[in-house]
Amino acid sequence: MFNEVKNWHILTTKSHFEKQSFTQLTLNSFESFLPLQKVLSQWSDRKKWIEKPLFPGYIFVNFCKSDRYKVLSIQGIVRVVQFEKKDYIVNEKIINGIKYQIENNKEIVLAPAFDFTLGDKVMIINGPFKGAEGILTQLNGKSKILVLIEAIGQVCILEIKGNDIAKV
Repeated sequence: MFNEVKNWHILTTKSHFEKQSFTQLTLNSFESFLPLQKVLSQWSDRKKWIEKPLFPGYIFVNFCKSDRYKVLSIQGIVRVVQFEKKDYIVNEKIINGIKYQIENNKEIVLAPAFDFTLGDKVMIINGPFKGAEGILTQLNGKSKILVLIEAIGQVCILEIKGNDIAKV
């Protein structure tokens, strides 16, 4: 018996099924990641802080090819995100970087991939996103880097020090 390589995949879920699907994946022993953010929700009679998925409709799951059918049989899972008819594999550095940002209460701002001004293409050379490439920009007078997760058309905007990046 040989060990298959596990890779991080992006799964799409039915609308508002992220948390239920994440729970089922975890109960079935799949390493899964559902980044959540706290947002203040307004009702007619009150305000309340709630946790919402950072990427609505998506879950990150680490699995090998032979587990594909089992993963897709989980309630609420729609499909594996593909790019050019192949499963889109997410670099573990990206997963670890997002986890780091969330665990350390660092802000992650999302913007559609087309909603930014193009700047220099850079690579992060230090920190949890080391090796990731992105676009350098300025927001509120601070240096930021836009890290594109192409498969879901989302951009993570991260505050970064100038000595932690290099021009590509």
